[in-house]
Amino acid sequence: MGKVVIDAKVAARRRRERSRKEREESRREDVQKAREILGGFGGSAVKAPTAEKPAVEAPTTDAAALVAAADRRRAARLWHGFSMAFAWLLLAPASAFVARHGRDAPTWFAFHRAASYCAAGVTATSAWYIVAARGWSTAWGRHGRVGAYVVVGVALQAIGGYARKRYPRRRWAAFHRALGFACIALG
Repeated sequence: MGKVVIDAKVAARRRRERSRKEREESRREDVQKAREILGGFGGSAVKAPTAEKPAVEAPTTDAAALVAAADRRRAARLWHGFSMAFAWLLLAPASAFVARHGRDAPTWFAFHRAASYCAAGVTATSAWYIVAARGWSTAWGRHGRVGAYVVVGVALQAIGGYARKRYPRRRWAAFHRALGFACIALG
């Protein structure tokens, strides 16, 4: 019995070491690919001219920096995904549900407003974070464009919450409800 436990522990340690070695090898391959992309510049600003090749501007980053940037973008995508899921799968539907079905409770409006503002804050922060990580020059695609529409819709909802007493009640409520459904559907 004791030998079986020891063998299992040894096998588990060997698996961990093997996976660690595989990760290190994968990272080395990524660095090598990045160096190939950079053309072996390794961080130099200008490639020395030759008879066949004139001087070419090269990026000032090295391969390790490219790999680190890719890791930061991956972490930003994960954080963005989790925070948006929290905002749009929990906070926004709970806010809408309480506004629709929870009006008997004395604190329904305070909950609706707090959950909505939290969803708006998480959405704005998460959108800012992913744009800061990716940059404005990276193509957004359909997901990014829909996300931008959601951010604008959420901003309109937040501003509308402050301005609700300046408009006729029925018209404001119809606008608020329609925009809220659109944001939840897109978000």
